[in-house]
Amino acid sequence: MTAPARSFCSLSASHSVEAIDGAVALLHGGRTCAYRLEQGMSRLNGNQGSGNAGGSSASCTGLHSSPVPRRTTDCLENALEALALTREADLFVVLTGCLPELIGEDTGAEVRRFRKAGWPVVHVDLPGFEGTAWHGHERLMRALTDQLVEETFEHAEATVNLWSSVPYLDPFWSGDLLELQRLLEGIGVRVNVLFGVGSSVAAWRQIPSAALNLVVSPWVGVDLAEHLQARFGTPYLHWPVPPIGIVETSRFLRAVATALGHSPVRTEAFLRREEGIYLPLLQKGTELFVRDDERFPQTFHCVADCHMAVALERFLSGEMGMSAGVQFAVDQPSASRRGAVRDLFRHPGTGEPTGVALTGLQDTIAAELREMRPEGRRLILGSFWEEPLARELGAAFVPVSAPVGDRLILDRTYLGPRGGLRLLEDLWNAVLA
Repeated sequence: MTAPARSFCSLSASHSVEAIDGAVALLHGGRTCAYRLEQGMSRLNGNQGSGNAGGSSASCTGLHSSPVPRRTTDCLENALEALALTREADLFVVLTGCLPELIGEDTGAEVRRFRKAGWPVVHVDLPGFEGTAWHGHERLMRALTDQLVEETFEHAEATVNLWSSVPYLDPFWSGDLLELQRLLEGIGVRVNVLFGVGSSVAAWRQIPSAALNLVVSPWVGVDLAEHLQARFGTPYLHWPVPPIGIVETSRFLRAVATALGHSPVRTEAFLRREEGIYLPLLQKGTELFVRDDERFPQTFHCVADCHMAVALERFLSGEMGMSAGVQFAVDQPSASRRGAVRDLFRHPGTGEPTGVALTGLQDTIAAELREMRPEGRRLILGSFWEEPLARELGAAFVPVSAPVGDRLILDRTYLGPRGGLRLLEDLWNAVLA
């Protein structure tokens, strides 16, 4: 039997709600769904904690484990009223699971009734059978902007709304956002923080005020940016390669500065400072990088979503000169985006395709890696599902994608110049182990 695609269902967008300070999620579905999402997306994916009123304290109507009333919205009404009495929140987000959708309940109508009464509440339908975690995150962002965000005549110069990886699903999301914010602030850009440290419901209401929507992702968030441009007239910049190392970071920051009409003087000064730190530290490892040692990998493979896979390939192949094997992108980009995603995986020198398999099937990934017979040792960057496979193949292994297993990840990131150095430390420590 073929193993299922590696993904959580669309209801996992509840964790994106947990990543917004002041927002509280109410899962209108089964307790088992809530428990499994917490185990898979948090505890076994870097022990990321419960976020804002999530985890073991997540609110849930528990439809699968209690007698279902004639109308499931009866449960929802009671749960919302109880939640308002027990939780302080700036926003309640009702996320509908499979059962209410299967029996045709109009959860949206019930939530709109509360909203008309002055409650800070929105809803989004997220039955697991309709999509993956990446698509659930996209649907949540669209629902929040459509139901919460209103037109404003304020305009914040040099401010960007930052859209990037999926909270919790990407174990490094928190550190990534902090590093992107640090880099952008270094060139004089203010970031409207929508997820993670410094986020708020108020920041979401300020989305129309930004001068630019900045999407740092191969495909997640692009549809939303197009929607916001049509609705509010806000231009967007889609930067499909999350920057690792000094080369991609420089290209990224220069593109942002150009899009905002900034003078290049401050950007170049900041990049010189970053390079002045990055290059001397990189040089410390030069003797190791050029040493002739049979333990050193000749080829690398990444098993992750497009976000991480393309970032790692671009850095390791383009900046560090390593040989890229086939990369496995385990998310499922929308059909209209797949061609553009494939085009991102190209040899930095020749522009020729380096090879990417858009598959989340574990059996397929394992079989392809076993069938390959490259010369020399390999490096596999993936999830804890690839860890035993790497041992079997005698490959070095670095955990970079969900689920990373029972580890602890706080603000770790591989983005930016400093993140690139951290990646090299982890990579070569794995090689030398």
